[in-house]
Amino acid sequence: MADYNLNCSLALPYPPIVPTKLNRYDAQMLKALLAGTLCNINEYITQSIVFADLYPHFADIMDCIATGEALHFKLLLKLLLLSGEKWDMPGTASFCRKTNKRREQRYTPVLVTADNIEREKMYISDIKLVLSQLYSEEAKQLLERMLLEKEHHIGILSELSLRYM
Repeated sequence: MADYNLNCSLALPYPPIVPTKLNRYDAQMLKALLAGTLCNINEYITQSIVFADLYPHFADIMDCIATGEALHFKLLLKLLLLSGEKWDMPGTASFCRKTNKRREQRYTPVLVTADNIEREKMYISDIKLVLSQLYSEEAKQLLERMLLEKEHHIGILSELSLRYM
C-alpha cells in the first residue's frame, strides 16, 4: 500500500464485543450479515489485485476498504461465537454466488465503483432492516457503528467515481 493516509476507517471506537443472549432470529440475521461481509471482502480484495498495475491508487483504496470489511467480519463473528452460536463457512460461498450472479465482469474503475456503491447501499439497507428487528442491545451497538463505517465507504467510493469519470 502507498505511504499516504487513505482514511478508510472512521476514528471512532467500536463497542466492546461481549457475550450476549441472541434469540434464534437475531442469530440468523447476524449470520446473513456475516456472510455478506465475507462476500464484500472477496470483492474488494479481487478488485485490489485486478487494478494494482494500471490503477495503483484505486487498488490501494479497494485494499483499504477490504481491511475495514475484514474488521467487521471479525467483530460480527466474535459476537456470534461468544454468544454460543456456530458459523458455517462452507455455506457462505453459495451465498456470495447468489448475491453476485447478475454481475458481469466489469473491470473499469468507473463501473466497479458504481457496483461497489450499489453493494454498500444494499448492505446498509440490510443493516437497517436487521437493526429494526434485533433484540440484542450489544448487537445493535455493533451494527450502528458498522453502519457509520459503511456510509463512510460510500463517501470514499463516491469521490473515486468522480476522479475516474
